[in-house]
Amino acid sequence: MLSISLRACTALLFLALMCLMPGWPRDINAAEVAKPQIPTQNFEWNGTFMVPGELVPVVTDLTIRGMWQNGYFNLYMEQGFEGDEYWVENLIYRNHLYTITHNWPNLGPPVTGVCYKSLNEVTVQGLNGVLESSQLVGLETIDGTPMNHFRASCISKSQILGLPLPAVTVNIFSDIYVQPDQPQFFERWLQFGDAVGLSKQHDEWFFFDQQNDHPEQIQLPSQCSKFPFLLLQGPCSNLTN
Repeated sequence: MLSISLRACTALLFLALMCLMPGWPRDINAAEVAKPQIPTQNFEWNGTFMVPGELVPVVTDLTIRGMWQNGYFNLYMEQGFEGDEYWVENLIYRNHLYTITHNWPNLGPPVTGVCYKSLNEVTVQGLNGVLESSQLVGLETIDGTPMNHFRASCISKSQILGLPLPAVTVNIFSDIYVQPDQPQFFERWLQFGDAVGLSKQHDEWFFFDQQNDHPEQIQLPSQCSKFPFLLLQGPCSNLTN
């Protein structure tokens, strides 16, 4: 196992890493293309998550929501659901990343049942600043719909404080697909790299097919409000330049 990020929090951990990155040089030829952005007004996206590494494809529920609460713009992501054999919650809550894997087959502590909190501050606004520097791969037609395909990448070191585990270097690539006139709604999102597994069978696919502006309230899981383990994350460097 590479780190807690291997299965427990690669999706939102990648976003958190991106928030620590310096600005990247932009592709001048693509300067007028609207880059993907996380909305900063109340929203909810619903779709499906393709569970990686399974011989028989497994698809489960996926929810991302964001909303203003007590002066903070909080972001919530849930893969699976309570009682499912796959259930993960990730949050950017009051400017910190939290992640907890409740259930995942064949995994136990320190991966499942334990909440992790970023030592550094993480904000959605900071994430959007970095997404502005994502690289345009090109315009593609998927299921008859034109989509702009963007790529972001990260290499960084992470370490869980308080556990006898060494710091781990991880690299992650993230491909984001948006319609040209809807950069604030991700149609699909692919994540790959050695942090999630080198085989294509370990690619993480996120598909969104519904959106609304009336999200449910975001609450910090009880395990995260008590004694979360702290996650120390180094700066993130771009792999594609």
